[in-house]
Amino acid sequence: MSTFLVVLIAVAFAGGVVGAGLGLWSGALPSFLAGAGVAGPVGVLCGCVVGGFWHRPRWFVIALTVLSFGPFSALLFWAFASPPEGVMIFNPNVDTRFAQDFTEHSFEQAALGMSSNEVVDLLGQPLRVSQYDRDNSWPGKPSEVWFYTGDGACSWGDFAWKGRAICFHSNRVVGKWSTWCYD
Repeated sequence: MSTFLVVLIAVAFAGGVVGAGLGLWSGALPSFLAGAGVAGPVGVLCGCVVGGFWHRPRWFVIALTVLSFGPFSALLFWAFASPPEGVMIFNPNVDTRFAQDFTEHSFEQAALGMSSNEVVDLLGQPLRVSQYDRDNSWPGKPSEVWFYTGDGACSWGDFAWKGRAICFHSNRVVGKWSTWCYD
């Protein structure tokens, strides 16, 4: 029995790590196939063969098979379950598009009063620019907002995204916008 458990846990751990890794960087389908679809049955098969359970009653092997899928279901739930538009546990930025030269460190260095040219030198070109009248709810009541992040980077799910923008009036920074967006 201990050999069965060791083999099952080793294969489950390896499959779970591979599945979670593929889910973070590739997509949900490869993660499911690698994590639950491959490691679960392979773990049960290897455990049964190594543990010599082929001579056990059928109900015993079926019960072990059903119980072995519990960790894989938990892994999939933990890796991918979040409230609608929630922040993904393993990769919070999975659904955030970033401007080409954007970094959080540079964004933190952007200060009130900087010129638009200084901001471009620091952060690069924004993803998009929007014009506003002065009666708005943006920080500093800007006439122009430069968005350095956006939604929609994840092709297989819809998660929260990191909102980052610089607010301008008369080509000077009057505010910064930094929040999680749940839309």
